[in-house]
Amino acid sequence: MEAEAFDVRKAYERIARLLSMIKEMAAHEEARGAQVNIDKSSAELAMAVPEEEPFESVKYMDRALSFAHHAINDLLLGKGSRLHNPADYERHYNSIHPFKEDW
Repeated sequence: MEAEAFDVRKAYERIARLLSMIKEMAAHEEARGAQVNIDKSSAELAMAVPEEEPFESVKYMDRALSFAHHAINDLLLGKGSRLHNPADYERHYNSIHPFKEDW
């Protein structure tokens, strides 16, 4: 992995902010299916301790992000919208997802 410990901590904070926004939306929409995935995401993120074990934390952060994507899809399904696809983001922003080799 080419990331530094600082990058891992920064990513952790961004995932936590994203999860907070998803929680807020799920509460507003009363989306029970999304809440299940939010709880799983929160549990995985709680296992990450980037200040002490930044590189070990990456696997928990990756799982948390995966469950967050499922929660987003639950919210989109509730609205009758097309499902969220991380690969669409990659093509649109011309970025490469970390850990893509693990897909």
